[in-house]
Amino acid sequence: MADLQYSPIQEVVCEFRFSKDTEWKGDLASILYDKLKDDFPEKKQKISHKLELKANVKGIESQKAEPVSNDIFLSEDGKILIQIYPRMISVNCLKPYPSWEIFSQKIDQVYSTLQEIVEIKEIDRIGLLYINKIEIEDKKFELRDYFNFYPHVSPQFPQDVANFIVGCEFVHKNGAELSKLDLGRTFPSKKESNAFLLREEYYTAPNYSVRPEDAIEWIENAHMELKKLFNGCITEKMKESFNEIK
Repeated sequence: MADLQYSPIQEVVCEFRFSKDTEWKGDLASILYDKLKDDFPEKKQKISHKLELKANVKGIESQKAEPVSNDIFLSEDGKILIQIYPRMISVNCLKPYPSWEIFSQKIDQVYSTLQEIVEIKEIDRIGLLYINKIEIEDKKFELRDYFNFYPHVSPQFPQDVANFIVGCEFVHKNGAELSKLDLGRTFPSKKESNAFLLREEYYTAPNYSVRPEDAIEWIENAHMELKKLFNGCITEKMKESFNEIK
């Protein structure tokens, strides 16, 4: 997220969810693929199951699992993909993260192409998510030396913390937009290292929509806000470690 020599970014996801009055025809994925296949030549379909539960005062009355299919378009190297669900589309970027300039162009390309074939009435939700994996090679260290966002453990508790997860949700634009941070341990790539997963997400709050013509500008602002959050999460010592040769 920051302008660093070594990037901890594992995946970035930009997701759009459209209003119910946005017409979503059954052949939309095929039409979209025809327009994007030069940049996303590989096409797949994935089937998952959506579980629906009905409950009453006595407990679960019934449950039903319905198959849900979605189309996936992949770039030639498989690092950028588009996922299409009914009235929902996401653009994912896997590591190595090229740059925001390159990824945002792909988002713009996908969204603009979708607008050519669908009259988007309203966007119920937009979200931009960054997933970072941060590894610290020091065996003994203090979280506060590397993070400005970490759990506070009072002296009356054991100080040798094995696992943890800490999260916080922040309010923006008088409640119209939200951001969320989650930090926790994860599996390291090296046995002697300590690894942490830092998730940052910026998204519209429930019951707040975005006009279709404002979507790309909204995403640019979301990226700037997430960049501020990331830079605020890590210390100068952490930034220095990112700029070392890996």
